[in-house]
Amino acid sequence: MFLKALFTLLLISPMSVAADYSIFDVRKSLPMENNEVAFKDYYINAGNESGLKKGMYLNVVRNSSVLDPAKNATQGSLKIPIGKLQIIQVDKHISVGRMATQTSNDERPSVEFEGMMIGDVLDMESASMEAPISKAKRKTASADEETDLQIPVMKIPESAPAQKAPTESKPTVSKSAVPEMVKVAVPPPQTNNNAEPKKTENIL
Repeated sequence: MFLKALFTLLLISPMSVAADYSIFDVRKSLPMENNEVAFKDYYINAGNESGLKKGMYLNVVRNSSVLDPAKNATQGSLKIPIGKLQIIQVDKHISVGRMATQTSNDERPSVEFEGMMIGDVLDMESASMEAPISKAKRKTASADEETDLQIPVMKIPESAPAQKAPTESKPTVSKSAVPEMVKVAVPPPQTNNNAEPKKTENIL
């Protein structure tokens, strides 16, 4: 019986046992200038022997125990996605990563601390060398696809030019309808030289 149990233990390799690789330390750089960006380095208890490579992306999850207050017992544990980590330095047993993307509030349950922290676990099955696409980029990509679709556009006929309101115009009279003025020569009045001059009486 003892030899059978020993033989079974020898068949189980250490790599077949699922190990929880997690973040055990967080260090933040100290910017020396105002425009210098501060980085957070996350130290992981896994290295190249665990299959990690520089430039690799991995999902980071948080094991959260759910307590049932009515029964005063733990209902289970949830693996809440926190974000995606990129490996920037790999050693034999230790690696350093930086946060590539952070899971938004509408994509996961609420947590007390939204960022990555000590104790968060790495999902080794999600390891990939492909850079993740952020949510903002996904929105712009879908918007570009919608604009690429050929949508028939209805042509609106051009409206007829607005007619001007009739204005009161003066009646025009043709020249032919107006009689032309004719000049008539009138002879001057004739004086009668043979007429006797009037006599004036002196009144005394």
